Amino acid sequence: MAVFLSFWSFLYTYRTSRWKFWLGFGIVLLSWIIAIVVDIIDSGHSPVTALLVLFVPLGVWIWSIIDRANTRL
Repeated sequence: MAVFLSFWSFLYTYRTSRWKFWLGFGIVLLSWIIAIVVDIIDSGHSPVTALLVLFVPLGVWIWSIIDRANTRL
């Protein structure tokens, strides 16, 4: 499930892993907000924007896959 849903897969076990869901959601949301602000300030596509938009959510996705694989349901 985590392969397709990333941090949204933590909703399946929300009672025991609500902090994981909110941490993943917060990290992804914050990276997108920072990327938008950097893009507005820099007035163009910068490497920082690409790093924030692509690699931060990728890291959260990999974390959720590893966590789901190692956690008993």
